[in-house]
Formats: sequence, structure tokens, C-alpha cells
Amino acid sequence: TGAAASIESFPATGGVLNGTFAQPFETPPVVTMDGITVPAANVTTTGFTLTIPPRDILVDDGTPAAGNTGEVREAMLVGGFPAIAYIDPVSGDVNFVRATNAQGSAWSAPVVAAVVPVTHAARHLSFAIVAGNPAIAYWTSSLSTVAWSVNYVRATDANGTAWSAPVTAVTTNNKTVDRCVLKTAEVSPGVARPFIGYNLNDNTGSARVHVIKG
Repeated sequence: TGAAASIESFPATGGVLNGTFAQPFETPPVVTMDGITVPAANVTTTGFTLTIPPRDILVDDGTPAAGNTGEVREAMLVGGFPAIAYIDPVSGDVNFVRATNAQGSAWSAPVVAAVVPVTHAARHLSFAIVAGNPAIAYWTSSLSTVAWSVNYVRATDANGTAWSAPVTAVTTNNKTVDRCVLKTAEVSPGVARPFIGYNLNDNTGSARVHVIKG
């Protein structure tokens, strides 16, 4: 029991939050954030501290501000740290960004994993670890003609700080690619290869699923 608490605002990047009370209380209140209990520390009869986890961290502000950066994206752990592969709707390129710690409270600057020609734009992607390094399969479409292609790019290191040149796995002229999925499969003991599955529509009402092996 006691008077209402005076608590600082919650920092978006997390940190220590101090709560003080004008009158003593018998027991500190239970604090929850997004359904998770945040334990109180340094408890006295008039206050306590909370260690707040990070929330709503901006990893790419979409500068220049146009389109919906990250509308097409996938996330996974890369080297134990959270990472995101996503499409930049302004440039049409495929980007990659990775946290600098396991909690995701700080992030490195985004890098361009694949530069898409100005005559095309990336539309969909799939994200996986291939032979220890992050890799991305994505399909592009022409901005002026009916030309589609399924592409693949893989980082040259385990953290995704540098990327090799993308390769075109297949070109589907006059046929529409809908989605693509990147997976790995063991083709022999200890040897895994990337596989890309994609849906191909011949624009006559016929759609089939195709698979490409790396």
C-alpha cells in the first residue's frame, strides 16, 4: 500500500528504470511488459529499479523515406544473433542487417546483400544458412517487360558482413514467379546443398512448383 508511484518513461532501447514512492509500501508491485514479468531490484520501502529490455528498435529508417522498407522480410538467428533479410522498396535491392548481441539491443548498419539492376526490382525472398553462411534466394521482375528470374546470393562470412555477387538460378521469360523458398538438404553424408523452390505461372491458368538444386 502507499501513494502512487513516480516512474520514469520507458526507454525504447532498454536500460535501468527507477521507481520511487512518496510513502513506504509493504511489498513492491509486480511489473509486467508484454506479458513478461520484469523482476525488481534494489528494493527499499520507497522504491526499486527495473532492468527494461529493448523494444521497437529501428534498424533501417528507410532513408530516403519512401515506400515500405522491410515490408518483404525474413528473420532468423545468424551466429546466435538476430538478423533480418529484407527488400528496399526504393532501390529494389536486397538488404541484410544483424544485431551486435544476442538480445538484439544494438544493431550494425544494414548492408546491401544483392544489388538489383535498375530495370528490375526484387519482389520476394527467402533466408537460410547455407554451409555456415547466411544466404538469400529472391525473385525479380522487369519494370518494363514480362521477364522474371530466380536469384541466389550468399555471404562470404558467417556474420553476413560481406556478400558474393548474386547469381541467376533461372530466368522465366513470359512466365510469372509467385514465391520462392530457400532450403538446404543433405545430398550425401556431411554434404548439404541449397535448394530453391518456386511457383511458376505460365499466365494461361497453369501453375507448377519447380525446384532448383545448387
